[in-house]
Amino acid sequence: MQRVEREWDRGGVVLRGDESEGDGPAVVFVHGWCCDRSFLAPQFDHFARRRRVVALDLRGHGRSDGVGTDCAIRDLADDVASVIEQCGLERPVLVGHSLGGVIALDVAVRRPELVGAIAMLDSIVAIPSHLDGLAQGLSLLLASPRFRETLVDFVDQWLLRPDSDRALRDRVVDVMANADPDVALQAWQSMVEYDDRGAIKACPVPILFMAAENTVSSLEELPDMHPDLELVYMRGVSHFHPLEAPEATNRHLEDFLDRLRSRR
Repeated sequence: MQRVEREWDRGGVVLRGDESEGDGPAVVFVHGWCCDRSFLAPQFDHFARRRRVVALDLRGHGRSDGVGTDCAIRDLADDVASVIEQCGLERPVLVGHSLGGVIALDVAVRRPELVGAIAMLDSIVAIPSHLDGLAQGLSLLLASPRFRETLVDFVDQWLLRPDSDRALRDRVVDVMANADPDVALQAWQSMVEYDDRGAIKACPVPILFMAAENTVSSLEELPDMHPDLELVYMRGVSHFHPLEAPEATNRHLEDFLDRLRSRR
């Protein structure tokens, strides 16, 4: 497997990422909110052994440009669509962690000709009504001088588990708490306002949803929203299961890809 660093230009914003030169069916990895492509590195390395794989840093994240530009879900999804087109990929499977799964969903709904299927790794969708206040309150705190403290508290209380590995926690906090505040606020508010239920119902491709044990999504709603949605429960792991349990995550993704291939 050879990993090659790439750059893609979209309207003057330079996006950076990695690509493998495999010949198999393509997979595109999309990281989550305030993260970067390293959060899906175990998946990139695994699937690059026999597939063409692309992973990008979203605009305003990681090594990509874009701080100071529009960073709502639609903008980020348009970037992913542009990368698919620039790479000449034929209907790849989009694998998105957290916000990345919602971005993958948006690409599939608005640009269905570009997408073969999507996998949503503990994406925050179908938020229960009793958490609406939390989501809006977090938006206010992210816009305040307490941005870093707010983000660290959110990670500790909602995304990790009490028994999460300390090194994992430190790695996650180090990246997320140093995100650009304006980019973080735009993306978060866009996710809160996004009609994810409507998008799931309208999605024209198969969906795999992997739910962490401490997920905040309303899992009981999901199977009724889409006729070809597969729900997998990741027991004993946190929102960051791609890093925390890479072998199990990769195995479920492999099984999903194998089932897709058997349909052809």
